[in-house]
Amino acid sequence: LFGIYGFNMTIQNYSEGPLKLWYWPLIIGGVVGSFWPLNWIANIVGAVLIVAVVVLSSRNKSA
Repeated sequence: LFGIYGFNMTIQNYSEGPLKLWYWPLIIGGVVGSFWPLNWIANIVGAVLIVAVVVLSSRNKSA
């Protein structure tokens, strides 16, 4: 679920707010980690990265 949301962020260039340039490595890492098959640690790290981008972008809606 987090990988799909992260992939959607890359297509739309928007999350809960505008995406800054330094969010992109976090998003890409989150998508890769979330889609990694049968690796719980990578899945959890990917989900944490995606949630971090969502929280950070929602705080910076005026950016």
